[in-house]
Amino acid sequence: MAGGVLALGQTVIADAVDAVEAAREQWRSMAGRHGVPVAFIEVVCSDPVVHRRRLEGRSRGIDGSLKPTWEAVERLREEFAPWIDPRLVLDAVTDVSSNVAAAA
Repeated sequence: MAGGVLALGQTVIADAVDAVEAAREQWRSMAGRHGVPVAFIEVVCSDPVVHRRRLEGRSRGIDGSLKPTWEAVERLREEFAPWIDPRLVLDAVTDVSSNVAAAA
């Protein structure tokens, strides 16, 4: 879908974990095919207590969707490939308006 949107000359913002290099390469490749820049923003939560509380208290509102567990988050963190791309890193414990301003 993102490729179709880019083909129309519009901007794409994708919200994805992209924990492995192959997933990130797909975004770089797509951007290259369309001759547009790609920018990555990594959002982290520096406080594990806040992160777990938010995860466990979140209601996704998607029928039939499995709720991720804290154990699954910890497992994914261990498998997360190091970034090779320049990126903006935002901390989810920072207030939203400050993060939005930093990303603008």
